[in-house]
Amino acid sequence: MLSVRVALAAGLLFPMQAECLAQGKTPTASQVPLVSTERLPAMRAAVEHYRRIVAAGGWPSVGKGRHLRAGEADERVTRVRRRLTIEGILSPSHGGSVFDPGLEDENSRLKRIVADLSLDKEMLQDIVRRKI
Repeated sequence: MLSVRVALAAGLLFPMQAECLAQGKTPTASQVPLVSTERLPAMRAAVEHYRRIVAAGGWPSVGKGRHLRAGEADERVTRVRRRLTIEGILSPSHGGSVFDPGLEDENSRLKRIVADLSLDKEMLQDIVRRKI
């Protein structure tokens, strides 16, 4: 997994985001600038990152099924771990089909990020509509 220090040095994080992550917290929408020319190199790097993923075959389909709880085993867990490895969130050494507490924590963290990004989207839409 990419360290916070490396991500900060590469311009993939703002200092406030890095500080939150170093403390084991998830940065909130209010700590992430909505628009910044400083983010352009990181955005270009992210686009290239996703182009490489697509060129290598993309992400494996996880599939549908019942909600899993920590400690349960399922083939979908293996697929989720593979997707997180492709994204650089998990190291390739993580494996197995058991939905363990570490994967549950990562799932919760990603859900918070999605919620924050949804807020950012709503805020941008309100700005475009001149509601703010």
